[in-house]
Amino acid sequence: MKRTNSPDFLNDKIVSCIVEEPSTGNLWIGTNDGGVNYYNRQKKNFTFYQAAEKGNALGSNNIKAIYPEESGNIYVGTHSGGLNYIHTGTGRIENFNIPHMEAEDNSCYSLLNDGDHFWVGSMTGLLLFSKHTKQFSQHPLVKDNPELSGVLINNMFRDSFDRVWIATEKGLFLYNGEKTIVPLTDPLSVNSPSYMIAYCIKEDTRKNIWIAS
Repeated sequence: MKRTNSPDFLNDKIVSCIVEEPSTGNLWIGTNDGGVNYYNRQKKNFTFYQAAEKGNALGSNNIKAIYPEESGNIYVGTHSGGLNYIHTGTGRIENFNIPHMEAEDNSCYSLLNDGDHFWVGSMTGLLLFSKHTKQFSQHPLVKDNPELSGVLINNMFRDSFDRVWIATEKGLFLYNGEKTIVPLTDPLSVNSPSYMIAYCIKEDTRKNIWIAS
């Protein structure tokens, strides 16, 4: 079926992530096969950022993570299209690929801001991306935590206590600043131990952590 990019509608039925732009309240919407849909609340219309074989474009239309900067520019993590950076003022798009990876493994499923770097959850483990050099490297945590290597990392979340929750396809882990991470298990499971598989992690106003598994 031919995809229609009408400014009045989303261009894909499957939404993978939604992020509100802090300065305007407009929405950056990641889709499964339609790229990034930007919704302007005042104008009530959409602008589309998509992949293309040539030219200024995203590396993939399968969007997994979006991080808006204070400047208004955004980082976009994709499946099989690496990490992308959209200069919203000009529309220019930069593409950053994970080195030495096949197309499918060139994927960024989650982004956690850490000053001059991003923690990047990929299909092959935890990576670090430098905003200055635009280069990927293995995250230092991986050296002492092999659980974070060779595994899909679905989601990462930093809570109000500065702890980092790391959700992988093989379990949920907590990093509290120590050298090693702590695996979290499900106390209600009939299996012992039962590692938790999490897809979304949030904190409420009472500092409770909510986990979608």
